[in-house]
Amino acid sequence: MGMKNHPFAPFTNIVCDTDMRIKEVRQFCQLQPEGQSLMRAATSYCA
Repeated sequence: MGMKNHPFAPFTNIVCDTDMRIKEVRQFCQLQPEGQSLMRAATSYCA
């Protein structure tokens, strides 16, 4: 995949996923409903 086609191409300060802030994580890493439910259950169990 060339850099022009890379999902982070419009964001010059993002080279890899660890460079993302919350806004970019929410944009690029959306969970399916099943994953959201699992995350809610896991975080409520730990709280």
